[in-house]
Amino acid sequence: MIRQLKPVTLQGASKILEKADKENPRVKKTVDYIKKFVKKAKSEEAVKKLETLGISKLDERHIIKIADFMPQDASELRLILTADDISLDENETEKILATIHEIK
Repeated sequence: MIRQLKPVTLQGASKILEKADKENPRVKKTVDYIKKFVKKAKSEEAVKKLETLGISKLDERHIIKIADFMPQDASELRLILTADDISLDENETEKILATIHEIK
């Protein structure tokens, strides 16, 4: 049953699924999928730091995407935000990338 809709990082989803029925094949498949993409358990820390940057163009969903994928450069960051047609200026891009590099 869905209790609430809220964006979560892949790391957060993994924690939620730890409490789920581990015998359910759908849960097992999802956990396996998530394990392929979780970046060294740093996404929760990244979300907190990215939120403090105060970039108004980014909402919670965007910040979570960035934290999950931990882009290495401006082109990777643009790919993450392309679907939502968000363009960042050079200063905003540098702030985000510096924050990601600091966490790694």
